[in-house]
Amino acid sequence: MNFKAFTFLVLLFFVGNVLKAQSASFVVQLKENFEVPKEQYFYGGYIEIRIGEDWIVGSITKADSFSLTIRKERIPIDEIEAVRIRSNTLNLFGSALQAGGTLYLGVVSANSLINDERPVLRNGELIGGTAAVGMGFLLKRLSYKDIELKNGWRLNVILFEP
Repeated sequence: MNFKAFTFLVLLFFVGNVLKAQSASFVVQLKENFEVPKEQYFYGGYIEIRIGEDWIVGSITKADSFSLTIRKERIPIDEIEAVRIRSNTLNLFGSALQAGGTLYLGVVSANSLINDERPVLRNGELIGGTAAVGMGFLLKRLSYKDIELKNGWRLNVILFEP
């Protein structure tokens, strides 16, 4: 890569970040009383909120002190009853267990086919691989938690003026 192309790519990177920073002039925080925020959402951040019995899922495109705009729908902050958050650690372990169980079954099956062994999967191997995939699915389902916006929990919008 020559110097001109490298310089152009670096400038393009910085211009893109400056434009993104100008459009992202707010932070939405989920916090409890005077604690450190549990979650923070920026421009384009994925959020799941509940209003009544309906869950609204999407990216935040705009925010002010009184409302959020998600998927071109303006939602007053006072009407939001709950926010769904995800534990990244449980989700990571769940994904790893699912991938590991699937790869284990694939490697054992391929090895048995190459060595011309019958049955291709034995009971212990099948139970172990299926249990890993099932535990991974269960951990991924348990990684979600709904936080009710009461008893001190609130959404706090911080606006940055350019």
